[in-house]
Amino acid sequence: MEFETTLKSDHPTSETVVVYDKQDGRILHVHEFIGDGMGLYGPQGREERARIALEGARHHPNAPQRPQVLHHEHSFRWEHNTLYKVDLATAKIVLRRHIPDASIARGAGRKNARGTGRKKKR
Repeated sequence: MEFETTLKSDHPTSETVVVYDKQDGRILHVHEFIGDGMGLYGPQGREERARIALEGARHHPNAPQRPQVLHHEHSFRWEHNTLYKVDLATAKIVLRRHIPDASIARGAGRKNARGTGRKKKR
């Protein structure tokens, strides 16, 4: 991910908070905080970052009653065309499945008007 900053530092810190369903590990919301490493963006802002991410997840249409927060590992990198979930046993983000580029281009996986997922006969 690329971004432009107005911060004086050439290397702003990036902290990512993942909100997930603790029943099945489904990721509901990801919030990335980019700052100078102080206040909200530093170690002392951990709880506030969690609160803000949980607030964002509440707008999810299928949000569970008690979502869980995971403070993202700095070494983890999101890959394009990949779905992730949280492994409940290890509390780490793991691969759910990879989506081939061709599937995205032709809209594979979209449901028809009835919501059955089957294509209509022509």
